[in-house]
Formats: sequence, C-alpha cells, structure tokens
Amino acid sequence: MYGLLVGDIHLLYTTPLFRKDDIVVTQRYKVQQSLDIYKKYSCGFYCQPGDFFDTPMISDIIKEQYIRLFKSSNVILHGVEGQHDKYMRSEQSPLKVLDAAGVYKLLNTTPVILNDENEKIIELYGIGFGEEFFPMPPKNEANVCRILVIHYSAGIEDIYPGAPYTNDLQKLMKYGESNSIDLILVGDYHWPFIAEYRNGLVVNVGCLTRCSRAKKNLELIPSVYVYDTISKTIFEKIALDVAPPEDIFRFEDEVPVSENIDLKRFIRAMQRSGENSVSFLNNLNAVLKQGVDDSTKDIIFKAIQEVGYEEKV
Repeated sequence: MYGLLVGDIHLLYTTPLFRKDDIVVTQRYKVQQSLDIYKKYSCGFYCQPGDFFDTPMISDIIKEQYIRLFKSSNVILHGVEGQHDKYMRSEQSPLKVLDAAGVYKLLNTTPVILNDENEKIIELYGIGFGEEFFPMPPKNEANVCRILVIHYSAGIEDIYPGAPYTNDLQKLMKYGESNSIDLILVGDYHWPFIAEYRNGLVVNVGCLTRCSRAKKNLELIPSVYVYDTISKTIFEKIALDVAPPEDIFRFEDEVPVSENIDLKRFIRAMQRSGENSVSFLNNLNAVLKQGVDDSTKDIIFKAIQEVGYEEKV
C-alpha cells in the first residue's frame, strides 16, 4: 500500500502583509494537488503531523471549505494537533471539528488499523504537541507496518541558540527503535529531512506553506512524499506546483509601513525593561522576564525558528 505524507500546512484566512498572493487560494491549490497525487498513486492513507491550521481561531469559513473539500474527495486525513491547532494549550481545537465531521482522524495511543491488498496490517499511532511518549505493544515484524505521526521539536539543525531539535531527534530515533516503529512522520520543524535508524525512518516532509521571507523559507520547495508500506521506504518525493518567491513575497521596499507595528511594540517593550544591550537575545530575555505567558513565548520562539536567527559575536 502507498500512503501520502505531508508536513505542517498552517492554513490561514487573512493574507499576511508580506505576501502578494491570495493565501486562501494558494493554500487550497496546494492541498488540492496533494489530493490529486493521493488519487494518482491509489494511496490508502493520508498522514499530516499537526499545525494544520496556523491559529486555533481560524475562520469557520476555512473549516467549512476543507470539510467540503475532503468529503467531496472521499479522503480522510490521519494526524495530530500541533501547538497552532490548540487554543492556549487547552482541549479547544478546530481540528476536533474536522474530526467530528469525519474528515480528519486524530490519532492517539490506540492505533488505527488498516489492511492492504497483500493482507499486511498498517498501524497508525499519534502523539500531538505536548503529549508524552508511550510504550507500544510487541509487533509482528513480518506482517505489520507501524507508523507514528507526531508533532515534536526534532530536526537536523539547531536553527537558533539553545534550540532542542538535534537532541530531540536523537530521542525520537531511540523511541522509534525501541518500539519497532517503521516510519515516524514528524511535524513542527519546517524543513524536510530523512533520518534513518535501525529498521526505521524519521521523515519530515517540510512545511506546505512558506511562512516567512527568511532565506530557508525562500529556498523551501513545498512537496509531498509517497510512502511504500511493503518496502518501508519513501517511494517518491513530489514537488508541488508553486510560484517562485519573487511572485509571492513583498520584500523590504514593497512592504507597507503598517507591517512595522509589531516591531515598534517590541522595541517599546525593550525600552521599558531598562536592560537594553547590543545582544538581541539579552534584550529578548529582558522582555520575557516581564511576565510573558507561555503561549506568547511559544509564538516568539517559533518566529525565531522560522527566521533562522543566529547571533554574531
């Protein structure tokens, strides 16, 4: 059986000021391409590792559009919640609406069981953002393909000072090996990689949306992967039809002045801290000491990750 693998999608309703396109149209075209590929390869499952939405406060219009799209395509996604899908780390999540509508199956510690034409069993487990690793039962190696979908901070590069990505990748690989997991589809980290461990793979397909004008994002080619449950390998990587960055993004001389409002607020916050220095990280730490809540910190560190900040000394 073939399965379709995608990455974070970050569906939006309002186009950011730094983009020229209509983000709703652009994202829907990418998702439609993924569904066309799913059908072309006669895939038996479609896995997505969280951050399906960019915000838990997503418009009902977007939820309705995608429920109708998946129902009309007769496709059920299997995945987990990312931090962008959850309101203030609570149980409130727009993905639960899609789950209730029967178009997005939220995975957990109890596997979804699929059977292919060769009588092979595919087990789909899930670990959402902030959820704990759990022990899995013994597996019949000859007849079972075990897949974990997870939203977790694992990557091949620590893209800002103190980032946990490479250490967390090692933890994830050890978890996969000790639980006989054949494929781990991981989200959160926005750039594609494949890491091999004994009898298994950790795969990040990369974000479907180029979320900023940082160099790494401009170089990103949104893609989907086709996984083969028989050979337990990536059968094909397929780049989506996307416009070049210069047709999508506004650069410095094109960006409306209003986009600098958030920067001005941040500068005022640093001025109030009374601890200004030439170090961005020191200034950031001073602002965080003022009592910034955890959800805001998550947004700040996510932004640092996407920009790929590296302080020069």
